[in-house]
Amino acid sequence: MKTTKHSLVLKAPIEFDGGTKKEMITIRETTMNDKRVAERYKENEKISQVEAIYAKSCDLKLGEASRLKGRDISVITAVNQVFFS
Repeated sequence: MKTTKHSLVLKAPIEFDGGTKKEMITIRETTMNDKRVAERYKENEKISQVEAIYAKSCDLKLGEASRLKGRDISVITAVNQVFFS
């Protein structure tokens, strides 16, 4: 089975300590296993299920996903909605 992917040049690159940046990510269709992993986070944890799904769909670490900015989150949300439909 072929996995659907979408490349995104970030409007606001993810900046890391030391000055490096991640300027492009690939958004891929998530699997049921990815969704199960995201559901493991409980409501009282600081990590939301949405953040976990974004991290999984973009192959980012949770700390990287938490640095995404609003414009890029909007695009990721739109792409993920297409994948989930």
